[in-house]
Amino acid sequence: MLIAACTLFSCGGDDPVTDDPIKPEQPDKPDIQTKRIKSMTVYYPGKDYLTEQTLSYDDKDRINKIETYISDRYRDNFITSISYDNNQITSITKNHCKHSNPTDLNCDYGGLSCSYNIQSTMNNQGFILDVTYFYKDITNNEQDQADKGKFNYKDGYLDYSDFNGDNVKYIYANNNLISFIYNYSDGNSETNYISYTKYENKLGISPLFLTEDYRFIDMDIESDYYTFGLFFAYYSGWYGKTSKYLEEKVGSCRFEYELDKDGYPVKIISKDFDEDGQYDENSDESFTVNIIYQE
Repeated sequence: MLIAACTLFSCGGDDPVTDDPIKPEQPDKPDIQTKRIKSMTVYYPGKDYLTEQTLSYDDKDRINKIETYISDRYRDNFITSISYDNNQITSITKNHCKHSNPTDLNCDYGGLSCSYNIQSTMNNQGFILDVTYFYKDITNNEQDQADKGKFNYKDGYLDYSDFNGDNVKYIYANNNLISFIYNYSDGNSETNYISYTKYENKLGISPLFLTEDYRFIDMDIESDYYTFGLFFAYYSGWYGKTSKYLEEKVGSCRFEYELDKDGYPVKIISKDFDEDGQYDENSDESFTVNIIYQE
């Protein structure tokens, strides 16, 4: 899963850009400028594991490159490049992995080659309708199709998705995603419920895409788990309108926010709680996010 870019959308807004100087979603706040992420770090204390993403944008304010550094025992580096033709994504390529272990010829991360290409089809609103991932084995330069996803929308919001036979149904209330239902190909299902803060989601993000178990687009591609392609794709408006407010709780996770003077998040803390209600710092769902914006 990958990546991001602002297609027909400003990176922080829910609706298509218009020529009206007063944004439809903020009629009483025309002087608030939409901010764009310059860089973001995510730290997992249980693993002492840090990722850092640095974003570049094209002249239409769409993300065209994400540089990712992963501070683990391999000290991995990834570069994700995004190409466009008008308002369509023509390709997303993740490669140029620099690996500290020179004996690892596959330069692989998460069990998959760190070089892959994504092809997608978008509707006239700039939402992804289908996506296909092609993985490249850098030892023989062969490329194989590995994963496919399809997406449906209703009133501008993601309504249904299918990825390799597993599908997800989305339920909304008051312009917020309040639950999502996984229906797995083996016949099992699972429902997750979301509650919200009072903070407006001005940036158009979801910290659920930084978790392991609560990503509501079910693309189980390991090599994207710590490059957060889905997080940036959602932020870019590729998967429809975002929820109106910032999430407070999903499953066993609770989110805390530190906002700047304009109401944009600069720090997000995810805390996972065990069955006894105790904070589990070592959980994969516990992490701290720091965001720096463009000047």
